[in-house]
Amino acid sequence: FILQNSAVTALGLSGGMGLGYDGIPSSIAVKFDIWNNSGEGTNSTGLYQNGSMPTTPSIDLTGTGIDLLSGHVFNVTISYNGTTLTVQETDATTLATATQNYTINLPSVIGASTAYAGFSGGSGSATAIQEILTWTY
Repeated sequence: FILQNSAVTALGLSGGMGLGYDGIPSSIAVKFDIWNNSGEGTNSTGLYQNGSMPTTPSIDLTGTGIDLLSGHVFNVTISYNGTTLTVQETDATTLATATQNYTINLPSVIGASTAYAGFSGGSGSATAIQEILTWTY
C-alpha cells in the first residue's frame, strides 16, 4: 500500500525487491512480503519512506497467527491519528490479528496534506501499480 505525492503515474522499481515502490520520492509504503530477498523472511510487513527499498528492516509476522502464505483472505485496516500510523491484519479464516504502530508525520514525509493512494506489487521482473484515489489526512 502506497501513499505518495510524486505523480498519479508514479512507478517504482520492478522485481521482488523493489515491489513497484522503490524509488518513489515523497512517499510511504506498507509492505506485505512473502519472499526473503534480504533477510526479512517469508512472512513480513514493514513501513518504508521516500522510496527506500522495502526489504529491511521489517517485522516478522511468524508467531502472530498471521501467515501470509496460508492462502487465507486477510483484512487490513490502516489508520492515522496525526502522529501514529496503525496497521492491523486480521486472518478472515482464523481471526488471528497482528498490529503494528509507526510514529510518523505523514504531511512532512509526503510533503502535503493530500496524497495519491494505491497498491503496487512485484514478482521477478514484472511490476504493476494502480493509483486508486486521493487521500486527505
